Order: sequence, then structure tokens, then C-alpha cells
Amino acid sequence: MWRTVFLMLVLANLIFHAWGQGYFGGQDEGRESARLSGQFQPEKLRVVNRAAGEPGGAEVESGMSEDAAPATMAEPPAFLVHVPPLPSKAAADKKAAEIRQLGITDFHVVTGEGPARFSIFFGQFGNEQAANEFLAGLASKGVRSARVQAMAAP
Repeated sequence: MWRTVFLMLVLANLIFHAWGQGYFGGQDEGRESARLSGQFQPEKLRVVNRAAGEPGGAEVESGMSEDAAPATMAEPPAFLVHVPPLPSKAAADKKAAEIRQLGITDFHVVTGEGPARFSIFFGQFGNEQAANEFLAGLASKGVRSARVQAMAAP
């Protein structure tokens, strides 16, 4: 009896695998092959890795220079909501304690090196309107020192 159960499970596993691989036909939506077949002239795109030492400004095979490409392929802007850097860790910790007393716990004190050291980070938003709405919510809870700052493009 156990032999029959085992063989049935193996057969069911094989059938499920074949179905998952698409051997029985059916819908191909959402699969990588469907997305690739829907692209227009993908052979004209070329990925440039500047970290690996490829020169910038070279002509892309589509005829667009890399200097012109950021206008069409740039990452969307991001907007930070944060309290600007404070003079010391003690000042940042004191400000963080004040913010916690207002009932806000979803933030991060930046302690690493760099220009944002000792700032208090609340979030990053894809558009300025969403960032300003979040800032207004913070202001309504009593946080007056937070600001919206557009992130510099990489």
C-alpha cells in the first residue's frame, strides 16, 4: 500500500512540475518570455557599467548619447523628510527623545559619517506632494524642525 502512495505522489509531483514549466500550454501572461516578446527593439539597448571603467558619454547603439539619456532614463526624483543635521550626537538624541514624546516612533537617527550625520530621517517619497503631506502630518503632531529636501541625482 505504501508503495502505491509513494508512486502516486511521485506521479503527482511530475505532473505538477510539467504544468509549472508550461508543457500543457495555457496562459503565458506574467512570464519572462511574454514580457521579452513585448519589447520594441531590445537589441538596440546597451547597458553601461561606469563602475567597471566603461567611459561615459559614449554613443549608445540607439543613437542617443549617454549625456542625453538621463532625460529619458533617469531615476525618478526622491524627496526626503528629515530634521537637518544637528551639531552633536547628544543634540540628535535629545531631539529624538522629544519626537518620541510626541508619539512618533517611525524615524531613524543617522549616526554614520557624511553630511547627514546626526540628522533625523523620517522617510523618502517619490514625489514632492507626498513628502509635503507627510511633513504636514508631522507638523500637526508638533514636529516643527523637519524639512523636505530633494535628493541629488546620482
